[in-house]
Amino acid sequence: MRKIPISKSTDPFFMNENEVNLAVAEYLFQRGVEVKNVLVDKETGIDVLGLKMGQTLIIESKGSMVNNQHEFVFEHGQLTTHVSQQVHYLMKKYQSKYNSSILFMANPDIPRIHKRVDELAEALDALGIVRLWVQKNGAVRLVYPEQLKEVLVKLELIE
Repeated sequence: MRKIPISKSTDPFFMNENEVNLAVAEYLFQRGVEVKNVLVDKETGIDVLGLKMGQTLIIESKGSMVNNQHEFVFEHGQLTTHVSQQVHYLMKKYQSKYNSSILFMANPDIPRIHKRVDELAEALDALGIVRLWVQKNGAVRLVYPEQLKEVLVKLELIE
């Protein structure tokens, strides 16, 4: 896995997967979601799992840097791989016992990751995948398929 020294990165901020998971869990908790699971470090499984009003929320997260280090960020090719891994993981969950769940991919809101996700926006909408963009201050912004707007409003995840 190739990495870029932080000193040479053009990213406006840096965030690892742990930080993304914790910000998303806090966002969901503040909106009345029962957060059942939040992974950190090398734990495996659903990164963030939530329940609300009979809906299961499955969140697959990635960061712009490796957990527990603050010297390097992922290079462009690794970020593309991460986006591919997120979509693959969520599609596997869709085909499993979680096929009635709402699927989310969460990432730091930085241009290099945005570019890769935005290239797939139409397909992600068709697949029903909500995008969670974590800001530097930990706030979370949602980008969602129009067909999910009503359920996201009902769950009080958007207004």
